[in-house]
Amino acid sequence: MTLGPANRRLADFFGRRLVLRVFGKRPSRLPKGIGRASLLIVLLAVAAAAGACGGGGSDKQAEEAMAKFLEIGQSPEAPAEIMIGGLPADMPSGLPDYPGASLVGSTVTATGGQKVYTVLRETSDPLDSVLIFYEEELDQAPWQVALSTSQEGLAALQFGNLDDPNFFGAVIIQDSSDKVHRAILLSVQVSGEAPTPEPFELGPSKPLPRGFPAEMPLYPDMTVTSTAWARTADATDFRLDFLTKSSPQDVIAFYRSEFQSRGGWAITETPSQGTAVGISFEHTAEGQTWSGSIGADWFIEEPTYTQVSLQFRIGPEIEPTPTAAPP
Repeated sequence: MTLGPANRRLADFFGRRLVLRVFGKRPSRLPKGIGRASLLIVLLAVAAAAGACGGGGSDKQAEEAMAKFLEIGQSPEAPAEIMIGGLPADMPSGLPDYPGASLVGSTVTATGGQKVYTVLRETSDPLDSVLIFYEEELDQAPWQVALSTSQEGLAALQFGNLDDPNFFGAVIIQDSSDKVHRAILLSVQVSGEAPTPEPFELGPSKPLPRGFPAEMPLYPDMTVTSTAWARTADATDFRLDFLTKSSPQDVIAFYRSEFQSRGGWAITETPSQGTAVGISFEHTAEGQTWSGSIGADWFIEEPTYTQVSLQFRIGPEIEPTPTAAPP
């Protein structure tokens, strides 16, 4: 089987860091609303609650744990229902139950036409055995595993439904504090049709970052959407993101021509990735080295625009690497 669009998006979210360095890759775009991020927050919150359950305490302890999960993982306005020792009547069918596991309870939250169902179970079986069971059961039609990970005391997987692009699911298996029991946390998100996105509106251009050098060429008819700059003891970094109606190829051609016409600028083509194109550049003059890159691609939110990222560093002249003298 091949991953459908929903599962590819799920794996992409789960596999990337959400906080990136200012001068590193651009953050991943996440959908609005409860979305995949909230599903993961729900699971992590339940994991904390599971630890409080220990080795299978009373209903009162379970209720307190589930209440704690809701307090951490849900927004106050999201209606929630807690069932101790039971399952929601409208729980999506066909999801596997781990054999012999005891049911602690479940929750349902509903907001914005979406529902998140979370089920908490407990078993004394080894963590890896539980993970293998869910990997096998959730990789059979209509389910498909998008990502699985395991480490000491904790394992997790995410899965989708090949027949429903609006379905997202995840399982977390976690050791309890007594190291004898394992909590099994299964959560699924079901939603209706995605709302029609609002038309994109281009806002006013932001000013250039403080100290932006006049020597760096600026693309005509651009709208600056974000900026950043950072200073260290011997270097300054700049980043400029902008939108333009020109094509990605036209933007890169402009900068390539600008650098070549000035002389002394080394230009390297960046390997294309899909419709994305770019170049890197370097220039040394008056004891300073300029080095950076420019990337351009069609803008996801409004494909009639091109999104461009220009980032560079101005630092001390780079000393050439000495060559070894012949013996």
